[in-house]
Amino acid sequence: MNFDLRWVLVVLLNLLFILMAAELNHYLAPLSFSLFFGGLLLAFPILRLDPRGGFLCTALTAFFLEAVSPLPTGLLFWTMMFAHAVFFSFRGRFARETVRAGVLCAVVLNVAVMAVLWVVFLSSAVDPGIYLRRGLLEAAASAAAVAVAAPWFLALQKAALLRAGINLEAEQRRAR
Repeated sequence: MNFDLRWVLVVLLNLLFILMAAELNHYLAPLSFSLFFGGLLLAFPILRLDPRGGFLCTALTAFFLEAVSPLPTGLLFWTMMFAHAVFFSFRGRFARETVRAGVLCAVVLNVAVMAVLWVVFLSSAVDPGIYLRRGLLEAAASAAAVAVAAPWFLALQKAALLRAGINLEAEQRRAR
């Protein structure tokens, strides 16, 4: 049995990024502002890992993100798992090895997950107008932050796998 643990390395890097994002949000807290990076954490497992490894990586990452979020239990996990399933089905339609595709996927995933979460919370809000403006501002700022951080983080994940002796490009060339 061939047991591939490349998804464990990606989960560990995702945990490192969750810690860095929590530190950034700690410094933004006095401004009553936060950034969400969930789409960035999903992009690499969706685009570059096999179906089983990508699903396990997304599940563990979503569990860890769920543990530090103030959202109702299970909401973020199931939203991220649904986003993984939907975007994984479309990954064959574009060049998933390019940085541009990774950044675009991360930004779209981030906005999609945030939109689902905001729709859930706006449905129970007393004055949805106030929360809608804040949600749009945080979504725009989060999308910009993801677009800036995505090339670095995707390259970090790829380099870590290379350091561990896993060359995704060579494997994909052999598979073709």
